[in-house]
Amino acid sequence: MSRQTGTRLVLLFLSAVCLLSLGLPFVYRAGSDVWLQKRGTLRPVQADALSAQGQAVPLAYALYRNRFAPATALETSTDVQQVQQELQEKLAALSAAGALPEPVTKRAGWIMAQQPADTTRKLENGFASATWLVLPEEEQTAYAVTACWQEKTDCVVSCTVSATQISTDLAPNLDAYRSYLGLDALTDWEALPSEEGARAWSQAGQLALACRWRDGQFTLEAKSQAEKPWNSSAAET
Repeated sequence: MSRQTGTRLVLLFLSAVCLLSLGLPFVYRAGSDVWLQKRGTLRPVQADALSAQGQAVPLAYALYRNRFAPATALETSTDVQQVQQELQEKLAALSAAGALPEPVTKRAGWIMAQQPADTTRKLENGFASATWLVLPEEEQTAYAVTACWQEKTDCVVSCTVSATQISTDLAPNLDAYRSYLGLDALTDWEALPSEEGARAWSQAGQLALACRWRDGQFTLEAKSQAEKPWNSSAAET
């Protein structure tokens, strides 16, 4: 073999190596894409992942996402008339839906008609909340109405009213509250025992609902949580 022929072979060999090196990343990338696509179907589902049924219910999905969102509460400038109007609208909607017992509706109306000692309004992760606090001169007790609602659906996810003792047979009010929230689409609701009102749980929506009276406070609440509230103290605190 002549020196010229040997040199030519070496150059051909080096050229082949260079071409192979240039092509390897593309081959690797294509192979990786195929592997990832196949592997993606085997990806384990997180234990606390919301079910497809829950994701299809807008409010359930919003509450679920908010559970993992960082706290970003922003207190807005307090316009007394705006707070009053918003709270009155939310209370009227709950009352019309049958979620508020009549004594609570009347008490809330009385509180909202009083001159407030303080009002607040906050925004956080797509939810708004407002408070109306009164301190009657002739009494030593403060009274308040608070509500939190999702801005997109306008649904009240929590409401508290200072109220005198009412009946604890609140199951009809809880049923009405669930319908008001648009959560009847979840078909696995389970009634939970409660000495202070009524509670329910949906695994599909990872939602706990409560309608209760305790220590002079009437409360409606929809809360996202991963596990079923087994005991009273876990769900009613």
